[in-house]
Amino acid sequence: MKRIIILAAIFACTLASAREAGKITFSTEIGKNIGLSVPAAEAYTFQVSGLYNFTGGFAAGIGTGGIFYEKGLVPVVGCVRYRLSRPRKFTPFVRCDGGYGFWLGKDGNGGVLVNPSLGISWKMNKRAALFVAAGYGMQKRERLRSFDAASFRSQFVEELNHRQITIKIGVEL
Repeated sequence: MKRIIILAAIFACTLASAREAGKITFSTEIGKNIGLSVPAAEAYTFQVSGLYNFTGGFAAGIGTGGIFYEKGLVPVVGCVRYRLSRPRKFTPFVRCDGGYGFWLGKDGNGGVLVNPSLGISWKMNKRAALFVAAGYGMQKRERLRSFDAASFRSQFVEELNHRQITIKIGVEL
């Protein structure tokens, strides 16, 4: 137990010093996914990410949040971001999130998801930036469907491959 506390304290100090040096970026975003595939599935999204800035333009990290279809999905994603120019008041970037979405209901399974996007960030002050991004989302998932008739009941697994246009707005700190 003592080792865990010591490791946690070292990790917290490292994280604090990296944050002070501008190496760690946190972002929070909300978005809307507009369905392109059949059946069309529109969803609302929320994501929180932590990114480590390796160079002036490249950052990578992890994130989680929620995707809300008829029931919720909890994604755990790896995030990669590359700024297309030096940081200015308005800076374009490319971002790709990829991972797995865990289905919260008992009648389905989650699946792999990938979301490449292109966006622009607006630096509001020294520590905060507002960003807007648009991209293309792909997600696989399964759900259990049932059909009831007077003489029988049938259940089957429906495999869904969602293809979506994604629009996001968020804040980076």
